[in-house]
Amino acid sequence: MSNVAELFPDRNRSDGLHYVIDFDLVELRQLQIRERVRPLNGTQVFPTRFPSNSNVHFQLSTLNETIELILGLNSATGRRRELLIEIKKPEYHRQYNKDISSIVLSTLNAYNLTEPTDPVVIQTFYLEELMYIRRKLNSRLRLFALMIWNRINESSSNYDSFYRTEEGIRNLSTVVQALTPFHEFLVDYDANGSIVGVTNFTKWAHQYGLQVYPFTFRKDFFPGPNFEGLVKYFWHTVKVDGFITDHPDVILQYLSQQPMHHFHSSSARSRLSIVLLILTLIIVLKFKQ
Repeated sequence: MSNVAELFPDRNRSDGLHYVIDFDLVELRQLQIRERVRPLNGTQVFPTRFPSNSNVHFQLSTLNETIELILGLNSATGRRRELLIEIKKPEYHRQYNKDISSIVLSTLNAYNLTEPTDPVVIQTFYLEELMYIRRKLNSRLRLFALMIWNRINESSSNYDSFYRTEEGIRNLSTVVQALTPFHEFLVDYDANGSIVGVTNFTKWAHQYGLQVYPFTFRKDFFPGPNFEGLVKYFWHTVKVDGFITDHPDVILQYLSQQPMHHFHSSSARSRLSIVLLILTLIIVLKFKQ
């Protein structure tokens, strides 16, 4: 969340929201970013996280700055950190003649980040955009396919009756390297949040050579009685290749205690070595107030 409504009270649209596309970089730099709070009572959505009322000033960074941060950290520490970039609402941006995928690729190209071995992954919910990136923009970077229920209206892509079917997954396998679905696509839950079975999603993905990284695993918000039990089930029973999580330290600590004998059929290394991507940069569409 930000203080956009306080700094720019007259810049919201008719729906009450402030849109990034309506601001320039100088204006965006003025905003303070904080943890989410509930608009009705001002309480923090995740109360055990960094205090939303802190006086520490967080602000938006550019893609260039984030790339240089990641590359600098990798160079200084000798460790590999990867950048997971979400192309947010590309259909919306095209209404304003903005091809944000081309802009992102041009920025990455300036840092010679163009190959599948580079520490960059691009993902989006609009799955047809991934086909455009691969086939029209000729990108060789790794592409991941985000999926969620159609009713959420993240894009016009048909997840429910096509992309999460075997045919849809096979279709995606010609373009992407991994699937990043909502965790409910992989298992069935009962009314109490307990897992009652595994779907065919992960099996089909592995059958077509794709890795699976479900989202979002949060230790302070999860289905069922126990977060470690949830992670254990997805790791050992569902056999996912990693997790998209707000708490990578917790998941890494748990997985480091697991036996090193789980190998993905399409990979020569343990799934333990590819717990997914700690830093996420999102090309945002609108601010919440």
